[in-house]
Amino acid sequence: MFGRRRRSELEHVTRNAAGEFIYTGDWFVYSGTVPRKRLICELWGLCGVAAVLLLVAGFLPAPGLIGCWYVQIPYVLSLGALLTVLWALGRLTLAGEPIRESVLYGAAQSLPRRLVLASVLSGLTAVCETLFLLSNREQNSLPLGIAFLALSAVGCVALVLARLRISRMSWEEKQK
Repeated sequence: MFGRRRRSELEHVTRNAAGEFIYTGDWFVYSGTVPRKRLICELWGLCGVAAVLLLVAGFLPAPGLIGCWYVQIPYVLSLGALLTVLWALGRLTLAGEPIRESVLYGAAQSLPRRLVLASVLSGLTAVCETLFLLSNREQNSLPLGIAFLALSAVGCVALVLARLRISRMSWEEKQK
């Protein structure tokens, strides 16, 4: 699947008379109601806040994160999903205006799914930490567990807000 997609992207690149490569595929322009620059800044802000919160939560010696696999696995997966969100957002930001068809399908249209995955996994991390705290009730590490829980939950909320913001994005094919 990935090989076919890469080859199909290369089908839109041809050489001109001077031997330079020229993109001949479709171009798309942003057509949302909110200005593109403002929307991109909002998305970077929300995703950046979520990334910082989840990273800070990982540095806390929370009881569930130290010794419980069902807290560690969703946490690590949420960090991985957040990295894919940041990668797609970076690709969309650097593509400029208008964007190529490959950027539209690879970044702009996949970003909502990536945000949903990252928010679900960070929410699952918070739920698993809650279950761990309720089942183990270690009083000496309870404040760190609650801090980890709060950071994961607020990170989840930031990702959900980013997903709601991205629903404002719409693209139209640029007339040649």
